[in-house]
Amino acid sequence: MNEDKERLLAVVREYYGRVTWTHKTHEKDRELNSKRTKRDKWINVGLMALTTTGVLASIPLGSVWVTVTAVLLAFISTGFAIYQVSFSPETNTYEHRHAAKSLLIERDNLVLLIEKLMSSDANIPEMRRQVEIVVDRVGQIYSAAPDTSSKAYQLAGNALKLNDEFTFSPTEIDCLLPSRLRLEETKE
Repeated sequence: MNEDKERLLAVVREYYGRVTWTHKTHEKDRELNSKRTKRDKWINVGLMALTTTGVLASIPLGSVWVTVTAVLLAFISTGFAIYQVSFSPETNTYEHRHAAKSLLIERDNLVLLIEKLMSSDANIPEMRRQVEIVVDRVGQIYSAAPDTSSKAYQLAGNALKLNDEFTFSPTEIDCLLPSRLRLEETKE
């Protein structure tokens, strides 16, 4: 392998690692935001139920404490609704999902570029042009994507390093393929 080809292959492999890591981090942030959204919805339902119960109970009882409690719950419910509108975890979830899916496409493009670079007949100027196109598209994804959290980054590290996500053994791949495309004969 000539020196230009080796350098370009090293750059593409490094970039593949970065894109894979960022993709997984956005997936983890999407999961975290999705859980937060579900939790917040249930908190909101609970606050509304308590407020409604308090208001309905204060009418026949005429108790000052029940009325004050209902008013406090109404303020808390309103504050929580303002929080939900202001921070919009649902929008954040969508943005992380979009970034992750876009990065997944580019990650797969980088795998194909690595394969082409490892072939004996790789056209280095053409490969360099294709790498630049992928890098430009990834840059556009990065600029539009929301920031990721340190918690998601930590979860992504665990997923990639400890849980071997995005890695498959030849046998696992063969199980997913039709029998005519398998490398090894597997027992079904």
